[in-house]
Amino acid sequence: MKNHTIKLLVLTLVLFSFAAAGCAKKDKQDSQNKKSITIKGSDTMVHLMSTLAESFMKKKS
Repeated sequence: MKNHTIKLLVLTLVLFSFAAAGCAKKDKQDSQNKKSITIKGSDTMVHLMSTLAESFMKKKS
């Protein structure tokens, strides 16, 4: 019975933590629509991500 109570308490605290984090105030910079991204990394990854980004934009246009 005691083990069950501890598990229930931990679960309640975890759920409350997620709920509190979801209610946090957002930064104004985060809510602005940004039109560009910066790709950093190896040349292979830059090429791959550029290709994926272009493909994504063609599908969304």
